Amino acid sequence: MENKTMFCPYCKIGVDYKQMRERHCNNCSHEWENYHVYPVQDLKEHNIHSIDCPCHPEIKSDSFNMIIIHNSFDGREGVEWVNEILK
Repeated sequence: MENKTMFCPYCKIGVDYKQMRERHCNNCSHEWENYHVYPVQDLKEHNIHSIDCPCHPEIKSDSFNMIIIHNSFDGREGVEWVNEILK
């Protein structure tokens, strides 16, 4: 797994991979759900049950839960970024 800094969505204290996988903070005992957002009809399948996906997903939180945002393998984010600039 790529070395990412992950934080408890509630207390904002850093969590390790084990805590992230178990969805439980050892500091404040907060438990959370992981929600995966991933592109449909991509070039390859995403590992939507893990943060170890080869697309190197971004991890965000909404104060109570983790949101794992997967990047596309076909580069569609680049096209969306260019379209935003041209608008």
